[in-house]
Amino acid sequence: KALLQFCGATQCESDQVANLQNIFKASKVEKEVAGRSCPPNQLNAGICPDGSCTGCTGGEVIPTTAIPGFPPGSLTCGEEACSLGDISRDFYEFKNPSDYLTCGSEAACNIFKVQNASAICCTGSGSCKESFFKLQPDPSCGGDVCCSESSCQESSFRSVRSMACLGNNACEKDTSVTLTGDLIVGAGVQAGGESTFTFINAGNHCVRTVGASVNALVQATLVVQQASNVRMLCDKTASCVEADVFLSARSCFHVTCGDFDDCQNFDVLPLDFQCFCTGDDGCDWTNDYPNTLYCYKTTTTDPDPCGNDICPGTSPVCMDEDMGGTFI
Repeated sequence: KALLQFCGATQCESDQVANLQNIFKASKVEKEVAGRSCPPNQLNAGICPDGSCTGCTGGEVIPTTAIPGFPPGSLTCGEEACSLGDISRDFYEFKNPSDYLTCGSEAACNIFKVQNASAICCTGSGSCKESFFKLQPDPSCGGDVCCSESSCQESSFRSVRSMACLGNNACEKDTSVTLTGDLIVGAGVQAGGESTFTFINAGNHCVRTVGASVNALVQATLVVQQASNVRMLCDKTASCVEADVFLSARSCFHVTCGDFDDCQNFDVLPLDFQCFCTGDDGCDWTNDYPNTLYCYKTTTTDPDPCGNDICPGTSPVCMDEDMGGTFI
């Protein structure tokens, strides 16, 4: 139910959730008969049951009929549904930019391409691997993305507002994201490791590691393209080991490192910005730079030199109590 209430849509009440579940169950016989196919009636209805919509070719505006958008307000993909099979194929484009994509079942949206969606929710195991999504932020959904355990590996997300990568390997391994808001990573092992997160606009940006996290951003790359105030919380187990942060000139960067292991071999480049670190042994990485400690330790008189209202930032709309709010 929480998945289907992703944007707070009134149409996603419990009775309709039950109807969707019944449709998914009833599709098993149809799946065996149809094999790999892409029934336009299912795409147009906004419901691709288990094993359906797997032979899609992309390159269309959906729904393809005269209706203004998906009747439920979203495209929901069941288990091993919604796949182009070849990532070189063209994008599906949502006709209504207020519609969102829900991939809540195992392998629901693998090797899939969608643009003009208002939000993406990848909460099934391996649900959005090797896919490409371009968002069109809408006031109701905001352009947010949520990824759970092993769901968004080796995928690309563009024009995201805020992103949550929660669970083991949620966004790990060559995931590429451009975003304008905030980033929440953790609640598992290597939730955002070895991936690249690029903040494309000026403003305040919060990067948080949350929950029982280990190596949340290990070997990750964060890029801030315009002058911004950035607050980064690396206070979980080995949160930001060997992470690289590239800042635009005139930015203000403030990182908290819980202990030495949390920010071991941490790197911030280039040098034309203000840099501050909170933590005792956790800030020892600043000693590795020659000539002067250009990244200064904070003091009790000025504990928030870049601003005290940057974090917790804006959580993605799917981060309510039913979707992991206990981690924040």
